[in-house]
Amino acid sequence: MFAQGHAWRVSSPQALAKFVRRITDECKEVPGMWGAVRRYEGITDPAEAGRLVDESFLPLLEHVQGFVAYYWIDAGDGVMASLSVFEDQVGADESVRIAHDWVRNNAATLIPNPPQVTEGHVVATDTAVEMAKRGGR
Repeated sequence: MFAQGHAWRVSSPQALAKFVRRITDECKEVPGMWGAVRRYEGITDPAEAGRLVDESFLPLLEHVQGFVAYYWIDAGDGVMASLSVFEDQVGADESVRIAHDWVRNNAATLIPNPPQVTEGHVVATDTAVEMAKRGGR
């Protein structure tokens, strides 16, 4: 479903909400994985926010125990979101704390509003590699 290290453009905030609902509501819980979604509004310079996230925030997350993946999403109209996946809730909670501190210290003018944060068990997942192993795609 996802390719690590890529930013995805979502056509609208409604499409982002639908995407998040789909990955969190559809299927049974996947043991041992926890996700955190942070939705930011009022981003003043999305390109610069993306550059800073890539250069100085991602290196912080890579050291959080249980880190699996991170996606920074440009939904347009000053809306951006992140999706972090960890092996457990402890890592996801730590990523939310790190993100809060990082925005405050590094990007407060670019990301002026606090995010809407949603955390929970990952309930469905797939990758192109796994699909290919099953003979799909």
